[in-house]
Amino acid sequence: MDLPRFLLAILGRIALSITLFGRFAVSLDDERVEPDAFRKRAADLLKLLALSSKHALHRDQLVEMLWPGKPPAGGANNLYRAIHDLRSVVGEERVTFRQAIVALHDAVVDVDVFEAETRSPDSERVARALGLYTADLLPEDYDLELVTRKRELLRRTFVDASLRVAAARTLDDGRTLDILRRVAAVDPESEEVATRIAERVRTFERPSARGTAAVAIPKTRYAKSGDVNIAYQVVGDDVDDGKPDLVFVMGWVSHVEYFWTHPRVASFFQRLAGFSRLILFDKRGTGLSDRVTTMPDLRQRMDDVRAVMVGAGSSEAFVMGVSEGGPMSALFAATFPERTKGLVIYGGYARRTWAPDYPWAAKPEARERFFRDIEQNWGGVVDLDTIAPSETNDPSFREWWATYLRMSASPGAAVALAKMNTNIDIRAELAAIRVPALVLHRTGDRDMNIEEGRYLARHIPGARFVELPGIDHLPFAGDQEPLLREIEQFVRGPAKSHGT
Repeated sequence: MDLPRFLLAILGRIALSITLFGRFAVSLDDERVEPDAFRKRAADLLKLLALSSKHALHRDQLVEMLWPGKPPAGGANNLYRAIHDLRSVVGEERVTFRQAIVALHDAVVDVDVFEAETRSPDSERVARALGLYTADLLPEDYDLELVTRKRELLRRTFVDASLRVAAARTLDDGRTLDILRRVAAVDPESEEVATRIAERVRTFERPSARGTAAVAIPKTRYAKSGDVNIAYQVVGDDVDDGKPDLVFVMGWVSHVEYFWTHPRVASFFQRLAGFSRLILFDKRGTGLSDRVTTMPDLRQRMDDVRAVMVGAGSSEAFVMGVSEGGPMSALFAATFPERTKGLVIYGGYARRTWAPDYPWAAKPEARERFFRDIEQNWGGVVDLDTIAPSETNDPSFREWWATYLRMSASPGAAVALAKMNTNIDIRAELAAIRVPALVLHRTGDRDMNIEEGRYLARHIPGARFVELPGIDHLPFAGDQEPLLREIEQFVRGPAKSHGT
């Protein structure tokens, strides 16, 4: 992010940087401090000092917040140890304890920059500051009163500043739309946000490499899954036109509106909608659906499919899962056979990590490298050479993919989702699937070994397995037609397939 000159001057002499939006992260002299370098009490102390006015708090306030109900002497001893532990990581000169005041010195905190810059009358500066708000403040620390109060205040600041920038009309439509879509995820029920998004979507066109405009973006709606709002779209709204319903479950992260801004991706979904009433949605924590403070397990996320079907008026549908969406769709088919007309899994898996009896899956160290890649390179072209190598030399697709990731999730949420996916293991549930099933896998898939698809097909009763040519993991990368032809034949039957 481009910062004002006065902030750059400050940063030039300040070596301690603290991130509080979306996750807790600390760097010292431009080197990231690993989370396990902090004892929990030292990390909690640093968070509270970073959030407090002038980065200072009275001893008694800290003891009450960090060790409520503990006798004063015991709480004070805990505080002294926390100060000692914190000094050992960030340096003695940066944490002082004088006249009962604990203070943090020479630190730059993303929250401070955000609050200062969002007060600027300059829309460009405000827009850059909004980029700091990658997700809610410290979502994992929801039990500290100071944090919960500050989180709500910053969320309101983010919404208000975003709407102010949109109303100023000084940014181009694309950047304004990006800001509004992010604020829609924070405040999905705001009529003002919905109205402004609609205005921008009508004027926003993303040119393709061939100079054509992207297709119109379908209307986004919301369904309630428990207390979470799930964003979804229905492409082809007529439930009586004879086309079966097809629920598309994307893997990892998604953004239902940004899908449509690249011609290759849009054409993939248009083909699906040509032989089905297509239902797309963003799983909780991604895209335009509600952000969540704790990452849900697969069964919770699976129930989002049911909620979206209810919202779309679908009593029975084919369910198609891509990558992590594969095990999620399989679990849905096993749990709700009466609602599942058929199951399609593309590039899916039954277990995400290596086991002695599952030797083709990723080793833990490979997953750790992936997590680091997300943390260090989010907003860039993360993992594209693995999941879509056919598209790596296409500048328009590379740019689209980087923006798609940024709009789909914050770096912290993306890592949390990837870690949750690492724990997936549905091998025991596969035998319970009693609906027609089609398993598709590209033979050269660089992200998911072909053995993943073979395993699924062997263990889902009656499943048909098709090996497709290609090296891409993303379904809309590379040659789409063989994949789409198999899906259409499965959904509509051989006599009604494309081109006959």
